[in-house]
Amino acid sequence: MKKSPKLKKAIRGGKDIARARAENALYELALNGDRQALFFWLKNNYRERYSDKPLS
Repeated sequence: MKKSPKLKKAIRGGKDIARARAENALYELALNGDRQALFFWLKNNYRERYSDKPLS
């Protein structure tokens, strides 16, 4: 990848697409009532409000 910027860009782009698809799938699960998916999504997108750490 160091020798080929085009290859690096293509791999990074593929990872971004895969990550977006996974996020969308998780979001759909959360919306459709999967409680575990919902908790995971909230904790990762609203860390200041939904956290496992006790408030101080």
